[in-house]
Amino acid sequence: MKKQILLLIIAALFANASAQAQTSNPVKINISYYDFIKHYVEKEVNEWTKPQRLETAASYHKRVNETTRNDYAKEKEAEAKETYAQIFTKDIDVNKFATNDDTFDWDTGTLKVKSPQFDCDFIVKVGDDGIFFVDNFSVMQRKLVNIDFSSAQTVFDIEFKANSGKTFIAKMETSSGVASLPRAIDVTAFTYEPMVYKSEVGNIPNYNGPFENNTFVLCIGNSNYFNQNRKDNLQNLEFATNDADVFARYCKDILHVNPSNIKFLKNAISTDMQKAIKDFLEKPNINKGKDISLIFYYSGHGIADPMSGKCVLIPSLENGRDLENCIKISGFYDEIKKYPNAKLTMFIDACFAGFTKGGDNLASFDGTRGRITPRLGNPDAVANIVLFSACNDDEFANDYREQGHGYFTYFLLKNIKELSDKNSLNYGNLYNAVYEGVKNVYPNQNPRVIVHESLKDKWKNYTFKK
Repeated sequence: MKKQILLLIIAALFANASAQAQTSNPVKINISYYDFIKHYVEKEVNEWTKPQRLETAASYHKRVNETTRNDYAKEKEAEAKETYAQIFTKDIDVNKFATNDDTFDWDTGTLKVKSPQFDCDFIVKVGDDGIFFVDNFSVMQRKLVNIDFSSAQTVFDIEFKANSGKTFIAKMETSSGVASLPRAIDVTAFTYEPMVYKSEVGNIPNYNGPFENNTFVLCIGNSNYFNQNRKDNLQNLEFATNDADVFARYCKDILHVNPSNIKFLKNAISTDMQKAIKDFLEKPNINKGKDISLIFYYSGHGIADPMSGKCVLIPSLENGRDLENCIKISGFYDEIKKYPNAKLTMFIDACFAGFTKGGDNLASFDGTRGRITPRLGNPDAVANIVLFSACNDDEFANDYREQGHGYFTYFLLKNIKELSDKNSLNYGNLYNAVYEGVKNVYPNQNPRVIVHESLKDKWKNYTFKK
């Protein structure tokens, strides 16, 4: 029953496209295979990893660990593929396929099978059984087989089985291994639009001044990673742009930063990120003689350089393979140490351990798929930087889907407001509240703070002002 209900819910995703799939047009649906699999598996795994009622910590960690999580994810991935195939085949009427003597090619011993739903031909090798195939065609059992969703255009074959048991396979006519027509499931045309979720952390009063003029903020949220010019795209993210958008509003309405000092970038490509960060890190130089507070927030994909382990942020439309187009976190350290009059606070809702934000495994640069050992902390870190990270090096940053944010960002926002209302907002209180909040809901993710060793516990008394 649960699976039947789930199928009905998922089928609603395709209702609009299915209604438009007339017999004269190729069948299309408006969500990519890989995004469907990701959302399906992520939802199931998120529910499975939540602590059960009255479950002890020991029992939880025995039930939920890296090995069991991967096994469960594989099980749900197979289930998702089966579900996707069921929805796909539901829109194809195999009884509309037809053939006749005129399509016979005597050199190859093949016949063409056609359907008004598809603009391409299906080729069946009949040899000397051409007359048998044509004469029995109308009463043959038929079904889709060998469905391949891995390419930009879905490829599949049709199996025809006579009452005698003789079987024929009609293969979709392809070019270079990819179906020329139709684009039955057109992932290249898929445009990511994040779902709208309502969260109480988004309901904050508008503040109109006075403002803090010596604090500067740069917020970047990258949700869109699909690049039609690449085959190896990263998965899109549902909540990254919303994370950064709401954090930027918090800087104005809760932290009282002058709105002219706040810059928010949505789905920023490499050149835009580089320019914005360069301008951001020049604020202390422009404001010499003043104590400057810089706040940098990022939500999106990250990865570690496989050679050095140093972490980078991945701009929109990139896949993390070209490190020259990525943003090195060490670059912030190298630049800000020039300015003792500045304090930089960084909030990074991303992960770097060979996993994308959300837990998908990233391909490493030698073509294998495996974990990279990241080093988010820089050995040359300086005393005027405090970095809040969503998770440890070997963990992944997950989404709090019910709230429309990453777990880290949700509890960061929630506690900025609550602590501010109590006049007890400092970095120590904020970190403790964020850590406990995330751990209580999602025990496999451990937020942390990275500071220079000379700060020891001094950073805990820091505030967002210089």
